[in-house]
Amino acid sequence: MELRQRVVAHVEAGNTHHSAATRFDVSVKFVNDMVKLKRGTGSLAPTRQGHRGIGKLTPHKDWVRAQVDAKGEITLDEMAARLQAERGVSVAPTACCLKPETSLITNVPGTRSVAGYL
Repeated sequence: MELRQRVVAHVEAGNTHHSAATRFDVSVKFVNDMVKLKRGTGSLAPTRQGHRGIGKLTPHKDWVRAQVDAKGEITLDEMAARLQAERGVSVAPTACCLKPETSLITNVPGTRSVAGYL
């Protein structure tokens, strides 16, 4: 956050974006993005990336739950393979491992088992 503030302050002091990039050893695009962010939001706080609640597996959550209920326990690798084979959804097993309270599939430490949460 401090670097962002110093870069923008340098530009606001009348210096060019190129001189700010050179002085702080960042790209001109970074300088442009920070100045644009400051002008647009009044803040230099990082913006959230991605789309909360909308993921590749969201449309398939009922199907995933049914698979878990039917089989009992299934590994992330097995679930990823079944998603590809039966639903045409390519997903890395590790991409399914997020917070249990918000994830469709979660990694149980040490077991790599699947549990439905949503």
